[in-house]
Amino acid sequence: MISAHTGAVLCVAIFPGLFPVPGMASPKELSFSAFMETANYMSDEYRFGMLFNRENGTLTGSYLRGGYIKGPWRSVVEYRNISGTIDYQGQTQFGIPIESQTDLKYSQSGILTAYQAGNTPLYAGIALRSRDLERRIRATPITQALHETLRQTEWGPVVGAAWDPAENISFSVQFMALITERSTLDVDFLGSYDAGKLTLPRNSSRDLQITLLYRIDPSYSFAIEVCGQRFTPEKSSPALLTTNGIPVGLYNYPGSTQDIWTLGAGAVIRW
Repeated sequence: MISAHTGAVLCVAIFPGLFPVPGMASPKELSFSAFMETANYMSDEYRFGMLFNRENGTLTGSYLRGGYIKGPWRSVVEYRNISGTIDYQGQTQFGIPIESQTDLKYSQSGILTAYQAGNTPLYAGIALRSRDLERRIRATPITQALHETLRQTEWGPVVGAAWDPAENISFSVQFMALITERSTLDVDFLGSYDAGKLTLPRNSSRDLQITLLYRIDPSYSFAIEVCGQRFTPEKSSPALLTTNGIPVGLYNYPGSTQDIWTLGAGAVIRW
């Protein structure tokens, strides 16, 4: 059967500047952030308990975020776009080793609402986000090119804490546990077979985010963020593989494990 490999992961980010720590003055209500990001991405696919395919490499791009504060409530909207060419190492269905490259484009949008627990550094809330992940695995002398687009919608709880270890420095840690409610994979065999769509089972992801923020003045700050996430889409049911509408076999998505670590640096403006 023909397999598909999908996955990418990025965090919904809340910086400590959006959550005042005990004792600090009330923050400005609105904020806008712009970041440049680099990410280390890895995806492993297993069959019968053995590594079958692996993709890894570096992605770069940007992340934009808007924030609003009203009393103990905080809301965040975000948009992230990263891309790059990564290495592909795997094997054919007959076990012949192959090496290629994957052109990957990832975009994500989301919204988060959270509540700060009184005069404490703790906050909790809920996040909703969607992602589109486009992957074009390049052809090799013995394999055809393959184009996939993963589309997902996720939601789940967020917990975190923010502190001020120094006068102009804030530090935060955040954890997210998201459930994938809708997950589809569009597969384009680029002429080798008819295009198709797979529906993937529900799954989950986990995010850990650590942020350091330096306040230049009440309106301007500089922030650095490190974020790690593991994402494990599940195996799909087999679908009919056709050529000009004529059945020729079956294909499925075998499931995989993806890890991504992102490093971002940028500016935060408040008013």
